[in-house]
Amino acid sequence: MNDGFDDKGIELKKASTQEAGFFVGNTAYQHHAHHLDVIRAKQPLPKDLLRDICGESNYDITEYVIQSVLPDEPIDFILIRQYMKNLKSLMIEDESEANPYIILDGVVLTRDRGKILYYPTGRRCKVFEIPPFVKSIGAYAFAECLFLEEVIVPDSVTEIGEGAFMGCKKLHAIRIPEHFTEIPAKAFYGCSIKAFEFPKSLKSVGDYAFGKCRMHQICVSEGVETIGQRAFDEMYLSCFELPSTLKTMGYQGLSKVDSVQAFEGTAYGLMKTIGGCSQKCRPKVNILMRNGSAIEVQIPQNLTDTCVLKMNDVWNQSSFSLYLFNYALFTALANQDEKIQFALKQYQAGDRDLYFDFLKRSSLNYAKRLIKINAVDALVEFVKEPLFTRYGLCTLLELATEKNMVSAIAYIMNSIQDVPDTTSLAL
Repeated sequence: MNDGFDDKGIELKKASTQEAGFFVGNTAYQHHAHHLDVIRAKQPLPKDLLRDICGESNYDITEYVIQSVLPDEPIDFILIRQYMKNLKSLMIEDESEANPYIILDGVVLTRDRGKILYYPTGRRCKVFEIPPFVKSIGAYAFAECLFLEEVIVPDSVTEIGEGAFMGCKKLHAIRIPEHFTEIPAKAFYGCSIKAFEFPKSLKSVGDYAFGKCRMHQICVSEGVETIGQRAFDEMYLSCFELPSTLKTMGYQGLSKVDSVQAFEGTAYGLMKTIGGCSQKCRPKVNILMRNGSAIEVQIPQNLTDTCVLKMNDVWNQSSFSLYLFNYALFTALANQDEKIQFALKQYQAGDRDLYFDFLKRSSLNYAKRLIKINAVDALVEFVKEPLFTRYGLCTLLELATEKNMVSAIAYIMNSIQDVPDTTSLAL
């Protein structure tokens, strides 16, 4: 008796017709799958057959019907998600006690209804409210849903699996219960979340958890102790606030961050993240000290790997030393002009002994470069510092005259009068 299946236990058909089925036998499945939208199978299809039918990914198939399942051969929902990108309905016809699944409102759960295993990627639903009897969300259960914009998670849920909502490009609103202690790896990777309230009981954020989301400000709640690798990967942040409880922080692939707030003696590994930001978007770091004071550090643009490692070594100490941190930056900066600017800033802030010899040796050549690029204001400010001999200032006067830098000429001439011939400063 012909039951509609071919010799591999598969039937492909067009749901919009009344055809009993389209029998493909041993012929190439992939050719037909692009014309059909329903797959019926006696048992869950293995990877090789799914690939033969669907190719690398298929947006035509919208319904997958499985006749029977075996407890020791579970359905691989990740494979279904991978090959059937627009699936609207997954049906399991097996009504026996051996079937470990139950389908409620088109969503696959464990038979005890405690765990969501699969939400169809092509289901045309913008808002989904998880039933209050659900206790956990399985790994990749909602991953790559095409239309989902908001998910309401009840307090009954105590666990979210890895990648649970990964790749839901339209998902912009979700709140997880306050009792959650962990956000697993890739949980919201690639979503459109713009704001997220971290639960107060949260202890850890997994690798890639919020990567490629659209948040512009992040304030991680007090109590969080670990943040995984690239948990906030590829983001453009105006503000990144870290809690005083944070112990370790995996490398973050932040594209841009304007300011970072962190506490002294916390966030082991933070400087590697800052060093990885876009060169033109180095942030200001606001360091909250144990004594209640605050220190602001501007991270330079041109950082070598050596510089980042030195910054990180200083930061990872139990007590933060601004003196050692600045000197680590200074010694590792590769760009000479930026190194002079950094040294001058520290010199003007009061660290004269540490940077004076370097500035003496470098000042004349740097001033010459300012004249060359016609940076009048910067030249005038630089010449104000007592770093030049009369001979050096005369050299600058000659160069500035050639460039007709009127305001700089007047200032250099006044400075020459203030410097005695016996000045021991270097040129």
